[in-house]
Amino acid sequence: MPAPSVKSPKIYKPTMEEFRDFSKFVERIEREDEAHKIGICKIIPPEEWVPRKKGYALKDIDLFIEGPIKQKFQLYDGEYPGCYQARSSTLGKIHVKDYYKKANSEAYKPPKWETYDDLERKYWKSIEFRDPPIYGCDVARSFTDADLDVWNLSKLNTILDIVSNELDTVIQGMNSPYLYFGMWRATFSWHVEDMDLYGINMVHYGAPKSWYCVPPKYGHLLEKLAKEVFSETSTLCTNFMRHKTCIISPKVLEKHNIPYNKLVQKAREIIIVFPYAYHSGFNHGFNIAEAINFASPRWIEYGKRHRPCDCDKSRVKFTMDPFIQRFQPELYEKWMRNLDIAPHPEDPPELIEKVLARAKDPLKYAKKLEKQTTDRLANGVWDPMKPTDIVLDVYKHVEFQHLEISIEPKTFKIFEGRKDLEAWFQRDNLDIKQLIEDGILFKADEAVLPGDAASKLEDAAEISVGFQRLNPKKSKENNEDNDPDWDPEVYPEPVEKIMHPKKTYENQISGSTNNGARKRPNIDLVKPDPENIAVYKHSTDNWQIKINEDSWTMFENQIVPKEAKEFLELPLQDLIELGILIRITVTKKSEIDEKKSKIVKESQVKTESSQVKKQEEDDDFEWPMT
Repeated sequence: MPAPSVKSPKIYKPTMEEFRDFSKFVERIEREDEAHKIGICKIIPPEEWVPRKKGYALKDIDLFIEGPIKQKFQLYDGEYPGCYQARSSTLGKIHVKDYYKKANSEAYKPPKWETYDDLERKYWKSIEFRDPPIYGCDVARSFTDADLDVWNLSKLNTILDIVSNELDTVIQGMNSPYLYFGMWRATFSWHVEDMDLYGINMVHYGAPKSWYCVPPKYGHLLEKLAKEVFSETSTLCTNFMRHKTCIISPKVLEKHNIPYNKLVQKAREIIIVFPYAYHSGFNHGFNIAEAINFASPRWIEYGKRHRPCDCDKSRVKFTMDPFIQRFQPELYEKWMRNLDIAPHPEDPPELIEKVLARAKDPLKYAKKLEKQTTDRLANGVWDPMKPTDIVLDVYKHVEFQHLEISIEPKTFKIFEGRKDLEAWFQRDNLDIKQLIEDGILFKADEAVLPGDAASKLEDAAEISVGFQRLNPKKSKENNEDNDPDWDPEVYPEPVEKIMHPKKTYENQISGSTNNGARKRPNIDLVKPDPENIAVYKHSTDNWQIKINEDSWTMFENQIVPKEAKEFLELPLQDLIELGILIRITVTKKSEIDEKKSKIVKESQVKTESSQVKKQEEDDDFEWPMT
């Protein structure tokens, strides 16, 4: 089936009169041209519009880029050529003048090219193999004159001003502008704007940018493809594309019938990306750009329904409460009770049906999920318990099931999870009982808390969401290592482990236990483990994970250490080949093919050499430290 046909992006050349009122201009192009359905547009401002009167002579720019990043692009999976994982490392600060020299040096300057299509082909051919580009991104500064009243990115005067004016919150890059200093091949990976806001980007000076954009209607297709390609990363965070690490070439989009558009943005030209429009691109050479987010009343439904990163790595969020109160007062009461349930404006039909079923009767929907929990718990096999042990009910949010709160059912005492739930909803003093009665939270599991640990926790601060494990601080007297995650100020004395195995998004639960805690029953426990499950440990940090050597993916039913989550976005085979992950045991013995043997052998050989190689690479990289 061919990709759906989409309209080409509009290029606007407004007069100064048409250009003068920013919000009215955006409202007009959406009303008359449905520009938002295309996802991206370009504006060529009138010549009399001058954002920076003194210009961009480098001798007049006295500015340091505080945290430039070196970008490495690695083919993620040989089965998906054209799909790369972007890995960034932060370098020391550099002056803009030195960055300009670096961008135009032999190693980093762009190749000779004839057309934009020619340069685009050279970008994709060289993405893996040339020196990693350096991107001077996220510089909290504006180059626009403060007295500019028309299209001043620092003061666009949209409803996003509620965040600074009423919430007294400044979020750099969102309601305060960022500068970006680019060079050839410096890349921005596929993403939508934080909270699905609008984005606006202006190239002040220098070489163009190339943009790719998937119309909002088809964003779900890109997400589906990304979960298939970056399958290991997707197990760590349900909305991992907000990490801005996924690079997918247009050829891959075409192969999978995902429609997209592309634009080239030159100096003095402005790009607007619309809510939930996935976009990516690269710079053609040295340039200076400025960007910020903005909002309109049409965006509010996107902001209410956006699905943020659930692993805290890339979560940028503010409360929508004042927006609902001002622009949707009829929904405010339902919203404050978390009963304003509706699909995201760009959800596909199958997801819309699911959300509407929940919206029709939230409590009935939650009880249906609880019935599955009850059946699973009733059929479980339990370990012995001590009389002092406490059984806790574990509740999850119906939609965002990484959110958990653990409650003692007799007293309704909350042992863990309140702070994370309140942080997610951006509200203090949530009525947890009301959330359960309204069907916002459902009972998803039970956990066992040893009685002596409970007494220690009564006056202690809450720990991270999920009851993954609370390890006792090990004493030097018994020659055991101290737990690096232990906070002696919160827990001055050792306590027993709280056992509640980490669950995946689909409620597939590990059957491992500790300290007499009873197993969480799970019908998956009767399934035999796959063949060739091996345990690997990190070469220096010593955390461990199980890997399925048949598929070279992480074994599903296991606890993934916190410190491993971000690290494991790289392909597992690469981590093994580099000697970063070392194979230590095999759960089941079976014949290992030549490929597996080679990888394991190389991992052992490269354990020490990988560190040397990294040091040599850093030494060879000439970077002006100032």
